[in-house]
Amino acid sequence: IIDRVKEEVSFFEIRVPEGILNFDVNWKEHTDIGFCPEIKLSAGIQIPDTDFIESVPPAEAEHALSLCFYKSQSINWVPFDQALKMAQMHQKPIHAISIDGTLGDESC
Repeated sequence: IIDRVKEEVSFFEIRVPEGILNFDVNWKEHTDIGFCPEIKLSAGIQIPDTDFIESVPPAEAEHALSLCFYKSQSINWVPFDQALKMAQMHQKPIHAISIDGTLGDESC
């Protein structure tokens, strides 16, 4: 929540989406993997029953954050058949990547 009069962030909260959350721990000479039911960061004071002048839709905010945290999200990924048509049309080679898993998961 941004206070436009004071020009400051008055409340901020971010959390990991619901689901199974595994994480890696690397401290000095100790490395382990664990499970955490929730990770959340909050700062400031959330004011109840606030009338907001403007807001960002959750999907738009999620996309903007994913672009900041995961550089792979800025790539224009297209299905192979579409890439093949584009390559032929532009007379350019295809750069194909084969992955097993998600690029939006730093633990992999």
